[in-house]
Amino acid sequence: MALLVAALVPRQADSTGVYENAAAESAFLLAPQRVVLRASLEVSRGDSLDATIYRIYAAFPVRTAFLVAVEQPLVTATDTATVDNGLGDFSVRLRARMAGTRHVLWAMGRLGTGTGESRLFPYSSETVEIGVALAYTDSLGAFDLFAIAGYVWAQRVPESLDGLIDDHTRFSAGVGARLGENGGVRAGVTTLNYGRLDARRDLFFAGAGYRWTDALRFFLEGQLEAGPSAARASDWATTAGIAVLF
Repeated sequence: MALLVAALVPRQADSTGVYENAAAESAFLLAPQRVVLRASLEVSRGDSLDATIYRIYAAFPVRTAFLVAVEQPLVTATDTATVDNGLGDFSVRLRARMAGTRHVLWAMGRLGTGTGESRLFPYSSETVEIGVALAYTDSLGAFDLFAIAGYVWAQRVPESLDGLIDDHTRFSAGVGARLGENGGVRAGVTTLNYGRLDARRDLFFAGAGYRWTDALRFFLEGQLEAGPSAARASDWATTAGIAVLF
């Protein structure tokens, strides 16, 4: 039942870095300062390994300036011959408002705890990832502009993934737009640069949300990963979910 590490070696050579939902970072940046519980189903297609990912997410404000979120993915990875299940990497995000009201400067942080299983790479790993970033948002009436620049340190990388996961810079930018009173869309691009590995990943993402009631919202997101296949963690992915706000 389990995927053997030896069988995964050829697949590991076809990806650099851990798979990620590129829309998640900007969604957290633009999230309301409220308690949120969210569940989603994500489908990813890769060159040799596909995955279905179930995500449980919770966010809660601390005072008026901070927002903390935790997320636990559950992964089902498949190839042409095998199916394997396991935990993904539990993660914690932090957002802090530094200055501004309409033009806002933020500090952001993320800790990937490495509690997932490396046999499910690139959809989880045993790597600890520590990320810090500065972000800027600008509200222009019906539009929201955002930009995020940061750096990620990869720690405790498993020996089997050495040369595939490393420190990297990241930059995200995009725009969100409100559609009427209850709808909204968001689109952007995230670029990851692994200097020591001489690799780069470009992820284009878009998402739409609908507010059914003040407490209940639905969302749909998708992404495409461009660039050489040797550097891609997946080719494309779609996500559907529901969020409850308190």
